[in-house]
Amino acid sequence: MAHKDKRSKMEVILKRAFEAAITVLAIACPCSLGLATPTAVMVGTGIGAINGILIKGGEPLEMAHKITTVVMDKTGTITKGRPWVVVVHTLISENRLSLPKLFAAIGSAESNSEHPIANSITSFVKELLNTKEWAAVRRFHASAGNGIACEVQKIDDMLLGTSKEKESQIGPVIKLNSGDVTLIKKEHYGICNECLYILP
Repeated sequence: MAHKDKRSKMEVILKRAFEAAITVLAIACPCSLGLATPTAVMVGTGIGAINGILIKGGEPLEMAHKITTVVMDKTGTITKGRPWVVVVHTLISENRLSLPKLFAAIGSAESNSEHPIANSITSFVKELLNTKEWAAVRRFHASAGNGIACEVQKIDDMLLGTSKEKESQIGPVIKLNSGDVTLIKKEHYGICNECLYILP
């Protein structure tokens, strides 16, 4: 049984006419398609980025017209496009590593990273410890998709400059006599997005 085309005669004529026009345009003036189309995609993705919408190239942009459903998290909110620290969970005893020292080590290590999440962590630590200075960082290594590894030194020098106003929030700021802290950050998906492992 032959397949019957459900399109009207006018739709078929318009489709053929459009295809012929594009073919002539591509042959007569290839710059119009070879330059104008990528330029339009570039401008579109650029304007989207300015407004906080990140589009990974032309293909996702081309596929966007097929979107029928937008799924959000259970709260129904859309993120601001700028990560920030909401809560901190520690799995290490304060007897082994005090919170000020822990935050100083994390902030100092992340200050060497260009990752957007690292920027949010350093901003959080700066505000929490009320400091603009970072401890010395050695052997810093960033690995794409695997986080960072480094050694943080002289944290006591950084913490001694911390204002006493924050003592009630993070505990007493004391001079630290222990040695270096090795910080390894690994990115995990499922358990937590960003997990920090401290090896004192």
